[in-house]
Amino acid sequence: LSCLGLRQLVLGVLLSPQLLEKLSDELQQAHGVKVVCEGSALVDGATVELEHESLGDRTGFVVRHEGAAHGYLNWCPHIGTPLNLLPNEFLDELKETVVCATHGAKFLPDTG
Repeated sequence: LSCLGLRQLVLGVLLSPQLLEKLSDELQQAHGVKVVCEGSALVDGATVELEHESLGDRTGFVVRHEGAAHGYLNWCPHIGTPLNLLPNEFLDELKETVVCATHGAKFLPDTG
């Protein structure tokens, strides 16, 4: 596994669909909330790629591992390229590690 970790992103609370409906667009914008997906849609071993103005020209992604969601900058700390070659593809075939598609570095999904 990589000795240099991934840069973590700050994640908000995963909200239920009922709470998402109550959050108005204005409230979301005022508090910088980015709705990525419903919490129930992000199952263990799944990832969601995201864009946000705070990331500049880079993207981020969220991975659920052992019930917890973790967010990371989509950027390899070793060679300075995006981790994925295909959209929303960050994990190995067994869904156990985040893998840099360029040179194969592996990162634990819960710690980066």
